[in-house]
Amino acid sequence: MANQFRIAKDSRLGKEAIALSKELARLLSENKNNRVVWYVEGNGAGLLQHALNSVSASLENQSFKFINARGRLGDLLRKLNSKNAKMDGEFIGYNSDKGALLTLTIHKTDILEQLDKLPVPFGYERITRRYLKEQISALGRTGNASRAADQPNMLRGAGKTMVEVLMQVHGGC
Repeated sequence: MANQFRIAKDSRLGKEAIALSKELARLLSENKNNRVVWYVEGNGAGLLQHALNSVSASLENQSFKFINARGRLGDLLRKLNSKNAKMDGEFIGYNSDKGALLTLTIHKTDILEQLDKLPVPFGYERITRRYLKEQISALGRTGNASRAADQPNMLRGAGKTMVEVLMQVHGGC
């Protein structure tokens, strides 16, 4: 079911995924006045993104931290920011998950743009925000991930076969 949360449109989700998304939306709304820290791991980022489509309340008392998030993380940060959710410190974590690395590489520009749109932190938070941006930029430049992320661009109009593109990506194996 986790793979369903990579789908951008709610209308294309299966029944179980829709029910799970609605349950999370209910929990988010019910806890709008409580201080809650949500830890979102892997494809849970996609679940959260779909759940936010059903949440109209402000999430100003709720904080979000992402661990190896997969999916359209820039879009998710945009939605959370529009609902006044807190994203403090090093709220995006990564530890050698290949799918998360691809997310950070493919969506690096959008993620960095959204980080710049978050409320300006003060004190130590300003330092951690700068560090977070530097880490995402560095991860986005990882060789294999960059080549894999560029595959669609290499395929479009490149006049190459899939085998040639794969050989190029993997260093001519």
